[in-house]
Amino acid sequence: MKTTFTLLLLFIIASGSLAGGIILEQANIQETSLDVNSEQIVAEIHMEFDEPGKVVVRFDGLAISSVGDRILLAASNTGNFGINNGHTSVQVADANSNQNSFSHTMVYDVEEGSQTYYASVFQSSVQNDGNGVVSVYGSLTVKFIPTTSPVIIEHRNINQTHIDVSETVALAEVSLNTTVAGQVKVRFDGTALSSYGDALLLAANDRIDWGVNNGHVTAHATSESVTRSNFSHTRVFDINEGEHSFYATGTQSIVHNNGDGMASIYGALTVEFTPHSYEHQTIYHEDITLTNADVSEALQIASQIDLDAIADGKLLANFDGFAVLSPGDRIILAASDRPDWDSNEGNVSLKVAAGSLNTHSFSHSRLYNIQEGSNSYYAVVDRFIGEANGSGLVSIYGRLTLTYIPEIIEECLEPDQSQNNPAGGVMLSHNIPRWQEFIPTLNKLRRVELYIDPAGSAGGLDLEVTNINNEVLGTASISEENLVYGWNEFHLAEEVILISGNTYRINLTTTIAVTNPSDRHFWYGSNTGDYPDGLADPHDEMPNFSYAFRTFGCMIDVPNFIPQTNEGFIRIYPNPASEYISISGLAEPSEIKIHSISGELIYNGFADLASATINISSYPDGIYILTIQNNNRIVNKKFLIGNR
Repeated sequence: MKTTFTLLLLFIIASGSLAGGIILEQANIQETSLDVNSEQIVAEIHMEFDEPGKVVVRFDGLAISSVGDRILLAASNTGNFGINNGHTSVQVADANSNQNSFSHTMVYDVEEGSQTYYASVFQSSVQNDGNGVVSVYGSLTVKFIPTTSPVIIEHRNINQTHIDVSETVALAEVSLNTTVAGQVKVRFDGTALSSYGDALLLAANDRIDWGVNNGHVTAHATSESVTRSNFSHTRVFDINEGEHSFYATGTQSIVHNNGDGMASIYGALTVEFTPHSYEHQTIYHEDITLTNADVSEALQIASQIDLDAIADGKLLANFDGFAVLSPGDRIILAASDRPDWDSNEGNVSLKVAAGSLNTHSFSHSRLYNIQEGSNSYYAVVDRFIGEANGSGLVSIYGRLTLTYIPEIIEECLEPDQSQNNPAGGVMLSHNIPRWQEFIPTLNKLRRVELYIDPAGSAGGLDLEVTNINNEVLGTASISEENLVYGWNEFHLAEEVILISGNTYRINLTTTIAVTNPSDRHFWYGSNTGDYPDGLADPHDEMPNFSYAFRTFGCMIDVPNFIPQTNEGFIRIYPNPASEYISISGLAEPSEIKIHSISGELIYNGFADLASATINISSYPDGIYILTIQNNNRIVNKKFLIGNR
């Protein structure tokens, strides 16, 4: 039997469809003493999609249950449970240590239309000697990434039963081949079963042969009968273009290894790539290593991330990792937008049983409305005043991860620029591009349409969009079998950021070199249209000829924002700039790089003072990415060269 509850304490923060097509919603769950002898839906989120894409669904938080019960928890698109990796599960060691943090992630392909996603809870039909009552405090988070977005989502379900982890094992692998630099967020979460006496080290990583300093979480059995534990581990990597692999790994601890070295892992490896140049999403993160912090008298701020956002939007904060605590203490952990946090604002709490390994993995997520300007977010650690019989000392190893989605105003006009008179054609070449200039009024280019006569056997067509300095900004191609007589759509591999009013070129070549005129393809146009003068073909055979084309795109407000630590704000000014840019607020010596929007490195320098000035007068007008790196921390900021 399935029962759907109407929850008075269920609060949904919904972003709607932000620019770029990303949709982010969260339902916060506070459900006390719920009877789960039959499956219960504790949250649901209904979404509408205007285009295909992928949806990441996560259910994480805290479950309080009774001895003898195995409680199943699942994020899904049906409200029904699947076996093994279709859910996560928790057990408690004793009546006093009856709390577990959990995290379950699923990824689904979706088409245009509507879909509902669920957080469900159920008492196991196998281990059900408890009272079947559970309290759940957490959140259901749903994120939609459209196929037109450059964000890449890859997901591997993990269903590994009774495997030998005496040596490090790769439980799942995701390989990416990116054409631009960016950030990769890697998350490994689920349930681990192990033998009593073993500690399992589980990690999301960019390598298999990791060491303890690469980061991990610990999972372990708390008794001979309670062998399962939940875990969540997140890493964020800055990568350059090229091929990269990411892993979910597991191994037996070299310290706590009195078990049989066998384990079963049910969970997921989720990998999300965001280009540095993508304006609709930015990931901020900070590693946390907090050793023997005293929370007996006051809470501790394990991490603080400050950011300066010039656009309103949504921010998802996640605090996950593992904690080492003492028996008798109830330790509270939370991702928060306030340092003076209190226990009613959402948290997870951990307790350990006497005589067992004193570690617990955890995950806590909150979605916030973020306002333009300065904002701060925190990973908070505290001790519950009513359960404070331990030492009050706690160690935290994890990460605070922020996903910022600005609410960018985007107005799409189709087409933007065009010359619609295909009166006659010019033969295309493999070696010499035919080109057409255009001056956009919009600042994002999505696709180009050209009027083609595929009369010959010259293969397909390759298109490049360049600036007047012939720097390639975007590419597209059509194979020969997909060419048609008339208008052909070239969908750019990635959306191209332009400056409205500047001059750009569409370059076109064939994929096969032919010499016989009868084998050539033709690009049609005329000597009339929106651009009647000065736009000749490469050889000037036909002065004042204008090729038939259409450009399609949008006008966006590109945000300027930058992640900060509590050392102060970094400022870059002026922006837009014409001759120089100045950088202030550097807390330590920093390497400084500037890339063009196409990814070309055009400046590489070093600043050993708190400020720096860079001459940019020789660079053409356009959008650039400034990278500041110090002490293994990388900050990226867009700036504009113009106003000349």
